[in-house]
Amino acid sequence: MLSLNHIEETVENMLADRFGRLFSFPVSELTEAAIAALKPSSDADRKRVEKEVELVLAAQDGFFYSEGKVYPKQEFFRGTEFKIIPTAFEIEKAVLLPGAAFIPFCNSDEVFADEFVLKAGNSKKLKTVTINTRFSEIAPAYMMLGNSGVIDYLSAECEENRLTLFGARDLMMANVKLTAFDMGSFYRDNEFNDGDSILVTVEDWEKCVFSLAVCREQSSDADKQQFVRDFERALLKVCEQDRDYIEIPQQIAEAYLFAYENDTDLRKRPVLTLEEYRLRMNEIAIKRDGSEWLLVPVDDLDTPGQFEQSLIRNRAEQDAKCSCGHDHDGCDCGHHHHEKDENADKRTLDPDLDPDNFSISTGTLESIDAILAELNAPVNSVELGAMIYDAMSNGEEQFEGFRSRLMDFMELKFADDAQEVAFINFLEENWEIASEYFSPAEDAKLSPLRTRLLDLTKARIEYSVSLLERLNGQPVPEKTAKRLAAIHRDILDTLSLLNSDSRLEGDEQYEQLELRIGDIEDAWDDFMAQ
Repeated sequence: MLSLNHIEETVENMLADRFGRLFSFPVSELTEAAIAALKPSSDADRKRVEKEVELVLAAQDGFFYSEGKVYPKQEFFRGTEFKIIPTAFEIEKAVLLPGAAFIPFCNSDEVFADEFVLKAGNSKKLKTVTINTRFSEIAPAYMMLGNSGVIDYLSAECEENRLTLFGARDLMMANVKLTAFDMGSFYRDNEFNDGDSILVTVEDWEKCVFSLAVCREQSSDADKQQFVRDFERALLKVCEQDRDYIEIPQQIAEAYLFAYENDTDLRKRPVLTLEEYRLRMNEIAIKRDGSEWLLVPVDDLDTPGQFEQSLIRNRAEQDAKCSCGHDHDGCDCGHHHHEKDENADKRTLDPDLDPDNFSISTGTLESIDAILAELNAPVNSVELGAMIYDAMSNGEEQFEGFRSRLMDFMELKFADDAQEVAFINFLEENWEIASEYFSPAEDAKLSPLRTRLLDLTKARIEYSVSLLERLNGQPVPEKTAKRLAAIHRDILDTLSLLNSDSRLEGDEQYEQLELRIGDIEDAWDDFMAQ
């Protein structure tokens, strides 16, 4: 009788040698080769070999095993391309963080810089440097590792990090030390600017070797949308195959296999960065199961819609009381008003960008809308989106200028520093999404309409503040609250159209919008005259 050790050793040697150099092969081919080498003397031994081949394959991290076919990852991922867009922080510090984006495409489940070999120009291996910075600066690069993955990584980097992180009151503000790649020469030689991307090519999956090149080519929105559809179709299959116990990087790796098998190969389509995809999630969401995170179909979330990528969110579940004293079915303070618009254009801003969720805050960090609602802010993400486009239409090019004016206007009182950092991060990501789609030529016709609605928004806010001061804690009269809510609802309906439509289809649609806004202005004038 053949021993299990003998069978396993034979099969593993075959995988490491001839079969490991193939792009793919049927499992039956490996089985027949093992039988030929082992020469089983009985049917029982033959069946034992067949069973052991399957068990050995299932235990091999270096191989995909799918529907009777095997793909060595070394060959499958060779030449795969993906993009990374360094943050402003990374460019300023002349570094590249060894983030989660690399892990799906190499033989490592760690993100330590010494796990990877990065080459740039003339095959020169990049050196590493030690940096000290706030946790909030590096968290986005590691988000797909989940909360526990990031904390474990930083704690393993050095004992000082572990003591800092577990003793921090506001984790986002904690100073951490980590090793990053020295990109000084690369950025300088390539005249690298904020917004440029790095094209990463997998040279060797087994040894975690990648080559880097500057990529300034912009993918079309149609290509990005198609990438999301193809990627999510594959991710849904990963979820359906009862693979929800694997971590996010492994889910992504398997999705690339399923996309290939579905004739929608993603390996040479570096269209979106991992972070950009996170902001465009549609059918897939990140489920936070305590400290462990994984990708799931959006319908499987414990809280439906928690991560939906929609400009208009139904916030009926928010039971925080409105600053005007009425309920949220008709709130005039911007907490919620609409169901998700299934046909919203991708130009729509994302109010539900995944929160960093690593910080310890006494206030909510769920989303930009959740923060605004908790703070009883007089606007929501629809109006913020319109304000962003309005600023760009008026020539604003830098986020900091917009942020400063907005914060002065809003006068928000955050629960703590961590919540303020989370809000600003959300706001900046929304600004970046808007800047990607904003076109001065296409917006020229929309801008006057948006300005009129924002003027109404400012008038509504000023009136509400004055009303509350006059009432001095007394409830808002029901009739007044309902009329304010109705006007606010109409403003939001119309702003959402302007935020989501990149252009008006003909003069008739423009005239209809003009009439609609005129009706809202008349309703406001009537209300103020009462």
